[in-house]
Amino acid sequence: MSVQIGPGPANLVAHDDIKSFLAGEAIAAGQLVSLDGSASGEARGYTVVLANSGAAATTYVVGIAKAAIASGSWGQVYVGGYVPVVKTDNGVAAGDFLVAHTVDGECDTMADGEEEQVFGMALETDTGDEAACLLFRRI
Repeated sequence: MSVQIGPGPANLVAHDDIKSFLAGEAIAAGQLVSLDGSASGEARGYTVVLANSGAAATTYVVGIAKAAIASGSWGQVYVGGYVPVVKTDNGVAAGDFLVAHTVDGECDTMADGEEEQVFGMALETDTGDEAACLLFRRI
């Protein structure tokens, strides 16, 4: 029997939760995804598309792509915990609460009135258009 140590000081590996989803469109590593509300039947619960704050159906971020996922393929998506790379709008600072941006798959800093859309917190100031974050589990 093997014993696995959970997150904490005895484990140097950051904790994360990863699930597999079917991509409803091409998704790059680090992009935000939401459940595809236009999918029908059983596919509605496991098909993801790029999140976008301008589209009510895709504002609710459920995860961040771990690696690129081709449209129609299955891929891994972080759904909670530490995420080493999330795509940003190049204006995120360490400690900022994050929401979906109007650009598909990117995140932005929360503004007043967007509290219900927060999906995580930046762990560092973005470099270019990427940063590490803590993803709040929502599914």
